[in-house]
Amino acid sequence: FSLDELKARPLRAPAQGSWFTLGMIKIKRQLACNPSVVIAKQAYDKQVGEANLKAAAGEKPAPAPAGQAGYVGMEECGYCHKPAVDFWAKTKHANAWETLDGLNKQFNRDCIGCHVTGWQEPTGATLGHNEALRDVQCETCHGPGSLHVDADGKKMTGMVLAPAADFCAGKCHTPEHSDTFELKAYLRDVLGKGHGDKARRKVGDG
Repeated sequence: FSLDELKARPLRAPAQGSWFTLGMIKIKRQLACNPSVVIAKQAYDKQVGEANLKAAAGEKPAPAPAGQAGYVGMEECGYCHKPAVDFWAKTKHANAWETLDGLNKQFNRDCIGCHVTGWQEPTGATLGHNEALRDVQCETCHGPGSLHVDADGKKMTGMVLAPAADFCAGKCHTPEHSDTFELKAYLRDVLGKGHGDKARRKVGDG
């Protein structure tokens, strides 16, 4: 039975003996957590992460196929797009790695993919090699930028100015991983002066 179905059923105590009612409760971030359980989980996650990192030491990113762009990292973007990078540095996406690090989940394969750039793509981040591509950087949404850099910004080969509307929800902000996701609300965090100011005005203040 679902929780709603259980609530609708009349409760009838048995004639004798003890009894209980079993129900399923969705785990949401609003639920209170037992501190000792949290500490134990984080210790376990740390051990798992250390084992994963050791096992992934030789897991280097594949090279980019001939003629295709590779990832260069946000520092490279900042040479020509400083206002955008400065704005981005103040957003929550710019601290995506830190949110995992504080929970000892930064080397958990179920989590890391949405907190680094170019996860398991050619020249992108892997579990063992991701230092320059930690956090949700420019190339997560705009695509790998090596050919753009090589062309001194004159070509957008392999890149897009803005991802499709369903990009965020299809890639990382799925119901299982981001149960509070609402596109317009999240766009208000990632758009602003220096980085999509015109688009930000269209979104409005909500």
